[in-house]
Amino acid sequence: NTANATVHKLTIQYNMNGGGLASTHGSTVSDDGTYVLLNSSRTIHTINYGESLPSGGLSDLNSASLINLQKIGYHIDASAAFNTKADGTGDTFNQTTAYAASDFDDISAGNKTIVLYANWKANTDTPYKVQHWQQKLTGSVTPQNDTNYTLTDTDNLTGTTAASVTPAVKTTYTGFTVPPTQTVTIAADGSTILNYYYTRNSYDVTLNKGTGIDTVTGAGSYLYEAQVSIDATVKTGYTWNKWTGD
Repeated sequence: NTANATVHKLTIQYNMNGGGLASTHGSTVSDDGTYVLLNSSRTIHTINYGESLPSGGLSDLNSASLINLQKIGYHIDASAAFNTKADGTGDTFNQTTAYAASDFDDISAGNKTIVLYANWKANTDTPYKVQHWQQKLTGSVTPQNDTNYTLTDTDNLTGTTAASVTPAVKTTYTGFTVPPTQTVTIAADGSTILNYYYTRNSYDVTLNKGTGIDTVTGAGSYLYEAQVSIDATVKTGYTWNKWTGD
């Protein structure tokens, strides 16, 4: 009789962790089952007890011939591509080290399966916009839309995906009231647009009747850059001279 034993194996599965496969990827299942798609997990490697990964290490997540993952607004750093926890707080593994089975788990007592999660890092160059609108001379304060406001300036900015930012307002618009700053979160897809609306200042025109003036008209409150028409009626026995004052 011949005694036989089966070597213990460690199976490593890959989880996209919120990402997805790019349009170009290695979708063919290899002969050894290395790249079997299992819902959101992919079997990457099987390692025998006492052995190590091939010299190339774990699969390259950014290779079009292999997995080639993508997640809008995020990237994978090859030096810390995998983590044993979805939130990135577990053990980290890179793409190139030929890890031994024991680096992942102890399989001396039997077969085990572990899951490595894609360790996404937020992009630091995600675009967002800040738009500055000035109230039209004929526009109302509300609603704040392109009927009542004119788009004056657009700031094309970048920041870290999912980060909160408080963009600056413009303080150089003469005759307009500066709105308070706002805080927004940068969307991963670069779609964040923050709008600042600047209202026109209002100025009071006061008219007083001087000597020989019967009536004056045109006093009131006017928006910045509005045209003002004033008039005066002279009493009998007087001749018009001029307006004085600021």
